[in-house]
Amino acid sequence: MRNGPMETRNIAMGLILSGFGVLALGWYGAARIDYVQGQVPYLISGGLGGIGLMGAGFTLLLVQESRRRRRDLSAHMDRLIETLERRSTTPADSPMLHRGPQIVAGTSVYHLPTCRLLEGRGELPELSLGDVSETGLTPCRVCRPTATLN
Repeated sequence: MRNGPMETRNIAMGLILSGFGVLALGWYGAARIDYVQGQVPYLISGGLGGIGLMGAGFTLLLVQESRRRRRDLSAHMDRLIETLERRSTTPADSPMLHRGPQIVAGTSVYHLPTCRLLEGRGELPELSLGDVSETGLTPCRVCRPTATLN
């Protein structure tokens, strides 16, 4: 039977708190004895037992977190693969395959469609790279379309 994340976390926290309790009992037992030879067994059993329980609890927490992160990463990768597969199944007669690199014409500057300066500007006319020379527009200094497209 598999434990859920909350159950596993509760078990781990119980182990950690039990470890602190065992350490406290070992310390209390050693504190009641006046001579060192009598204190050593309490410190060893309480110390090793408490540290062992705390180590098991922390290990359980780390394993749970590692599994959660791996599950999240796997979900992200699945979505990425799905998106890439959708984009790679573009029909062969799609106009996007035959248009060549596209640029967006501003009032005096042309940009790549992904340029951050175009955010919120609405629809702007698109041109091919060959049409730009006829317009007299200059390339954007932020997205540098001529350096990217050449």
